[in-house]
Amino acid sequence: MAKELVALMPERGRYFIDLFAGRGNVAFSLMATHPERFERWWLNDIQTATFFEKTRTHGSLIRVPANLHDMRLQYSYFSACRKANRKPTIASVLLEPFLSPRGGYNKGGPATQIAVLAETYRARLRYRQQLMRDKSVKITALDWKALPLDRLTADDFVYLDPPYYDCDVRAYKPWPLEEHLKMVDMLRRARFKWMLSEYRQPFYVDAFGEPFHTKRVANLASANGSRRTECVWKGNF
Repeated sequence: MAKELVALMPERGRYFIDLFAGRGNVAFSLMATHPERFERWWLNDIQTATFFEKTRTHGSLIRVPANLHDMRLQYSYFSACRKANRKPTIASVLLEPFLSPRGGYNKGGPATQIAVLAETYRARLRYRQQLMRDKSVKITALDWKALPLDRLTADDFVYLDPPYYDCDVRAYKPWPLEEHLKMVDMLRRARFKWMLSEYRQPFYVDAFGEPFHTKRVANLASANGSRRTECVWKGNF
């Protein structure tokens, strides 16, 4: 859905801030297809900032296992290291999305099939490394409330894809309703342009009206293959 979201974003701006960047799929899609849209780029995520940093410094150097047997061996080794509270290695950080696409070494289990070829994953890391270097991307691991959002202006754009309410949020701690309502209050007062992705929740509809864009998607929090409606709201543009 990254390309669809990029198409909905403002055409020009000073800052692009991905407040809950995840693995950066939306941000990197925007950088790759519309590098001229924004002057400055900022990726923020408490869980994945280290992944971005290691991609920028070592994205072209990492060796990616090419078969399922080697993938499972590495997953088992990195998982054991995490359980033993050993410091993550550069390889374990950069290979985590590849070896365990369903939730990391401590949640979700190893890949049961090769969803992405090793060469494809290597190329993706190399390309993202180059994008971050070319754009001098700022990387932070801050709680969203710690960012200087009150200093932003109408020339800036913030994309928000927070932990979804009442869902399995994988590596993230579930947000209580109060945290979502704090974000709603912040967006109501925001001077900057913004776009928010979430499932349809009454408190978002009450605050911002009906979403301006929707799409039926697979429910990643469900084991039975059910689908939910991804919703997008926007403000100040």
